[in-house]
Amino acid sequence: MKKAIEQARQKLAAAHEERIFVKDRNQYHFINWNSVFLIESMDNYARLYFDDKKVFLKSSLNQLEQRLNKDVFFRANRAQIINMQFIDKIHTAAGKNHISLKTGDIIEASERQWVKFKNRMEAGSKDG
Repeated sequence: MKKAIEQARQKLAAAHEERIFVKDRNQYHFINWNSVFLIESMDNYARLYFDDKKVFLKSSLNQLEQRLNKDVFFRANRAQIINMQFIDKIHTAAGKNHISLKTGDIIEASERQWVKFKNRMEAGSKDG
């Protein structure tokens, strides 16, 4: 699994950076998608976490998911999308599947998404 994660990171590093312009309250941010490590659903908004900041974007998670690079971002559960470049550890305990990010955040993957995640990691380990 470690080899698969490293191969995935290398592929992601080669991917081009795309940026998004976000107005959050009275501040404006020009954000590289590669710096966004977590996206959370907040009703009709999405909260983007990057660097040490978090901003709101007027977009649903479903709308964002359609626009995001599928090689970089993964829908971990109903309310969260993660940037796979930030994965630190993967662990399971008591029937729960957790993805730890380098930021210290721990995301619980839904059962359905966990199957997709494992398949994606296994496919990644066969590519290289």
